[in-house]
Amino acid sequence: MSALTTRILVLGVVKVGGPANGYQLRRELLSWDVERWAQLNPGSVYSMLTTLATAGLIAKHELPTSGDDRAATVFTITDEGDRELARLVTESLENVGDSGDLLPLRVAFNFATFLPREDFLRAARARHATLVAARPTFDEKIDELTVAATAPPHVALELGLEARIVDAQIAWLAQIIDSVQAGALYFVGEDAATAWQPPDDDPGWRMAAERRRYQERLDAMRG
Repeated sequence: MSALTTRILVLGVVKVGGPANGYQLRRELLSWDVERWAQLNPGSVYSMLTTLATAGLIAKHELPTSGDDRAATVFTITDEGDRELARLVTESLENVGDSGDLLPLRVAFNFATFLPREDFLRAARARHATLVAARPTFDEKIDELTVAATAPPHVALELGLEARIVDAQIAWLAQIIDSVQAGALYFVGEDAATAWQPPDDDPGWRMAAERRRYQERLDAMRG
């Protein structure tokens, strides 16, 4: 996994789960199965937390022992971190680097609802337009390689795989754009009552309760 995608994932999980300690944030990411689909090494979470705190994108809070509450180090996202997350998500949605590498798109999409609806649509339409414009060049290159035999046969076949990946992106983006235009999903600034909520027995509520308790302790510490 690249530093960019790790940065997005860790910034995003702090926004979703903060205030929380490093173990809780790591546990939350693991519940998303990031080891499998994002190739995120759990140890990278702690390293990135330190990097983001040094850069001022997240804040590190030392909570002292108080009554039954043990001392804890918790993290929250800063205003600058909020802006950076929005920028990284927008750029990863919009820009096509390697058209065969879907990981930046997949990671960014997990936090796309932190953008205003129109900002998401603008980025998704830009990516869609870029892929549609580039798609004919794949067929041209495949034909050239096949007819001229300027490369081993497997090269054209591999390029065909990338073309199929581009086709899948184009179709998926068109579907997402249509559904979001029609009101699907919840985006920042909209009525929170329309946002998805986990079922009552979802283990995510445990983290929500922990987050509320940490927030109470932070508020008390601030006076």
